[in-house]
Amino acid sequence: MRESRVSDQPRRSAIAARGLSSHARSGGWAGITGSDVGNGALYNALGECYGGFEEWKKNFMAVGGMRGIGWAIAYCDTTNGRITNHWIGDHENGNLAGFVPIVVMDVWEHAFIKDYKPADKSKYIEAFFANLDWKACESRIPAKR
Repeated sequence: MRESRVSDQPRRSAIAARGLSSHARSGGWAGITGSDVGNGALYNALGECYGGFEEWKKNFMAVGGMRGIGWAIAYCDTTNGRITNHWIGDHENGNLAGFVPIVVMDVWEHAFIKDYKPADKSKYIEAFFANLDWKACESRIPAKR
C-alpha cells in the first residue's frame, strides 16, 4: 500500500480559518459601549423562532452557559431565514453549512479568564450582552431573509 504524501496542512488550515472567522465576528465587543437592539429587523428576526426577543436571549445565554468550551452562535438559515441558536465545540467542527453567523459568543475560557473565574462564566455572558454591538450583528443578516 502506498503511503499518502498529503500533509496535515489542509486540516490545520480549516481550523485556523474557522477560528479566525468566529473570532472576527465575536471580537470587538469588549470594552465598547453596546448598542441597543431596539425593535428593528434583528430584534424581530431573533424573536420569531423563540416566541419573542427575551425568550431568544434566554435560550442563547443557556446555550453559552453549557458545560464545556466552544462557541454559542445564532445562525441564520439562508433557505428559510430562520435564526436558531447552536453550540459549536470546535472552530472547524459543527458549523452549519450554508448558515450565516449573526450573533457569535466565544465561550472558550481564554475569552473571559482574565476577568472572570471559570465558575463565573454567567457573569461573562451578562457582560457580553451588555456590550454587544447589535448594529454589527444586524448587518450580518442576509439580504434575502
